[in-house]
Amino acid sequence: SAHDDGSARVWDLQQGVCVATLRHPGKVLDVEFSPGGETLVTSCDPGDLAIASGDSAFGWNWREAPDAPLFTLPQTGSRSTYAITYSPAGDTIATASLHGDVILWDANTGDEIDHCQTGFGIDNVLWSEDGSGLLLLSASRRFYWALDHEPPRRLFGHQGPVLWASFSPDGARALTASADGSAKVWSVADSRCLTTLAHDDVVRWAEFSPNGEAILTGCDDGSARLWRGAERVATITPPEGAVTHGRFLDDQRIVTAMENGDVCLWNSRGERLRHWRGHVGSIQQIRVEPRRQVVASAGSDGSTRLWSPGQDDPLMIID
Repeated sequence: SAHDDGSARVWDLQQGVCVATLRHPGKVLDVEFSPGGETLVTSCDPGDLAIASGDSAFGWNWREAPDAPLFTLPQTGSRSTYAITYSPAGDTIATASLHGDVILWDANTGDEIDHCQTGFGIDNVLWSEDGSGLLLLSASRRFYWALDHEPPRRLFGHQGPVLWASFSPDGARALTASADGSAKVWSVADSRCLTTLAHDDVVRWAEFSPNGEAILTGCDDGSARLWRGAERVATITPPEGAVTHGRFLDDQRIVTAMENGDVCLWNSRGERLRHWRGHVGSIQQIRVEPRRQVVASAGSDGSTRLWSPGQDDPLMIID
């Protein structure tokens, strides 16, 4: 978990206790485990100090050496590292900054491997499933960087900021959600727009199902929508309040969070299967662990709750 007090914390989900606290010179913006879970990377905003030092991205061996990072990834010319992420193989780290730099690093040594300059501040980076390319997102531009080609290619078509992006499971398609009221599916091979999914309001998020055959989108009208191809097959509009986040638990079930702090489980026909309550205030993020069939919800009340599709009460509450 990442915190405004400058800490990132690792939790034991069996015991519900913090097992490592990683200290930073400022608010922690991003944290991600390596695929094997033995190391992790973090980024932070250390304020004006970072313009001189560049110390805003770090690699950690959280089990054996939580008191100091294994290495620092210097970000010259930018106050903060806004995104940091491992490649699917875990051998490369990508960082991005509002200065427009995207840098690839060796995950074992922290040495720079490659870089590009987009000319626009990048605040989100996503790897393709095979590690051959990256989606780079800014408030007004979006790029695909095929790592065997230079420079990154722009994706044209949206008339407003892109707020969310993801890859299909096979890595052949990219999905974007935009403030222009649409979600778009793109061909990674040639950057063509394949499908446009029209909405009545800002589209906040969008993701593929695990098998890549369906798409889930969330709109500022308070609904979540399920699509197959260009056809909308279900609309989820809970009577208790607007949907703010959504995830596929598997190919047939969907998890949503609502503005009142409730979390719900739905089938692919838009029928509610489970209604979880407990958070006070809105949900900041939800995550799913498909293999263990566990849902995690992080609330503005400072708690994280773990839920199972088989029961109403939470498996665990982390305060």
